[in-house]
Amino acid sequence: MEFLGFIVTVLVFLAIIFVYVLYVTRGKEIPKSQRKFVDLDVIHEKWQGVNLMMKEGGPVNYRQAIIEADKIVDAVLRSRVDGATMGERLKLSRNLFTQHAYDQLWMAHKIRNKVAHEADFEGLSSDARLAIRNYEKALKELRAI
Repeated sequence: MEFLGFIVTVLVFLAIIFVYVLYVTRGKEIPKSQRKFVDLDVIHEKWQGVNLMMKEGGPVNYRQAIIEADKIVDAVLRSRVDGATMGERLKLSRNLFTQHAYDQLWMAHKIRNKVAHEADFEGLSSDARLAIRNYEKALKELRAI
């Protein structure tokens, strides 16, 4: 009777672990064999455009550079993780970055959201430079640039 209790306990424990593993791994990184192709030459070219906008300066160029940098990172993330929005993909990509780079990427994405959704947002050049630097760090950690 004790042996039967032990077996039931082990089976319940294994079932809990199985459900936990399914829950934790759901929506995680896409296996390399199933990843969408991302042309790194195109990523490099677009990133050069972001750098050019930052060099030219001015509020319009800063806004556009931030939006374009976010699109570039999103394209790379889309090839690596599932998720319907950039925010979802960021949440699912935590394991692709160091904690510091992940936090910085979220901060950059929040700046992008202000730029995109607040018509009166006038970010400073220092905000733009910080956001672009954070996007660049993320792309380097993803080995996209």
